[in-house]
Amino acid sequence: MAVVLSGGGINGVLLELGFLTRLRESPLWPRLGWIYGTSAGALSGALAALDRLEDLEEFLLGLQPEDVFRPRRVWQLPGGLHDYTLPDTVTERLGAAQDLGEALAAAEVELVVFATDVSSHLEGDVTRHFELVYPSHSTPPERMTRALLASAAISALVLPISVDGVIATDGSWVRNFPLEHAYRNPDVKAIVAFRYLASYRPTDVAALGRMRERLERFRAVPPVRALLAELRLAEERVARGEPAHYAELIVRLMRVAIARNTVLEEQLATERDRSVAELGRLREKVISAALSTAPPWRRRRLRAELHEIFASAQFPFRHERHVPTLVVRGSPGMERLDPSFRGDEPWPEEPPPPPPEPLEFAFSVNDVGTVNTRTGEVTISGTATCSREASGFMFISLFQEGGRFAADGFAEAELSCGPVPTAWMLTLFGSGSKFQSGDAFASVEAFVGTTDDVGAGTFIEQLIRLRPVGSAR
Repeated sequence: MAVVLSGGGINGVLLELGFLTRLRESPLWPRLGWIYGTSAGALSGALAALDRLEDLEEFLLGLQPEDVFRPRRVWQLPGGLHDYTLPDTVTERLGAAQDLGEALAAAEVELVVFATDVSSHLEGDVTRHFELVYPSHSTPPERMTRALLASAAISALVLPISVDGVIATDGSWVRNFPLEHAYRNPDVKAIVAFRYLASYRPTDVAALGRMRERLERFRAVPPVRALLAELRLAEERVARGEPAHYAELIVRLMRVAIARNTVLEEQLATERDRSVAELGRLREKVISAALSTAPPWRRRRLRAELHEIFASAQFPFRHERHVPTLVVRGSPGMERLDPSFRGDEPWPEEPPPPPPEPLEFAFSVNDVGTVNTRTGEVTISGTATCSREASGFMFISLFQEGGRFAADGFAEAELSCGPVPTAWMLTLFGSGSKFQSGDAFASVEAFVGTTDDVGAGTFIEQLIRLRPVGSAR
């Protein structure tokens, strides 16, 4: 299984910590083999790959403004009057760069982080895609740690980092939500992802007004008078919903670029999955239509030839099987932290509300199913019970192998459950060959959640005896 973590700044890291903590409590965690993370996801993914989520929580909750930005004596760009000190803080509290890189190289779970290449542009190079990919099992430890820091370097506040001569910065510009890389890994059997949903406060018009009021006493000075005029124009622009100034315009464009590549990543993943399912249905229809018109002595060889034609077809995506994917989305709402050094709002003193009660989830699969030997349609059933009302999804992969045939199929469906056991039923068809009566191996994953964001999941592998439709048990 692969975990995919998006960028999201300090709020994203906090939400991903909660997501990873819950995931570690689920039966899915022992199946974790890869973590793909960008920006905030690179930092939280690194500690998750090392199974150090408690250290990440302690690090985040103990973080103070001066641990991230230290005041300067003289104005400089970027950052103005502040230095970016987070890399030093990470080294001090989470471990030296070399030690962290070596631990990631030796970890059982592989971390893959992404950064943006902002090296000098090569004129006329149409193949350059500006994406830098660093897998922890094949990247030298020191380079891996610098790549992690580069991926998490917020471009508007921090200068890029040199990673072995390549100038790298925040990976969110090119791959904020790296679903595609997880999908293209042929060893990944399922994907669980967290996508941060950003929300931003509107421009503080009152701050512009306060600045204008303080300058009014000096309006006789020509430069101040000109600045007052600019401030009035800025207030008028904000009232119309426009950027107050060019700096805010650049910030808005940054947000648009990152949000767009995130949305497109998830949209392409959804469209690709639909294409895979539709291609499987098309293949079965074509093969069935061809076999129905062929003489009996020709059908076995014709089936093999048609399967070979489909198998050898070249597509820009993996088309031989579906990869179950679950995407969890989270937003900090209006209580988010200011990700810059300008935030001066204190932490709330009131204790947080108690967490909701955990969701108890019982899921079973009947050890006997049915198969229509003429069409190959399989029906599998079972029950689901939850301690309170919940809903989610289930995914089933079924494999059957005989002397001269092998059939595999996949299906997914929505799932609802409550305190009273709820029966579920799902049908699927085989690809390659039709399912037949006999034993088949099933892999079943089910996830449910409640309206107060409490979730639970399970994974089951078992043999199912497929009986012809209408036969007695």
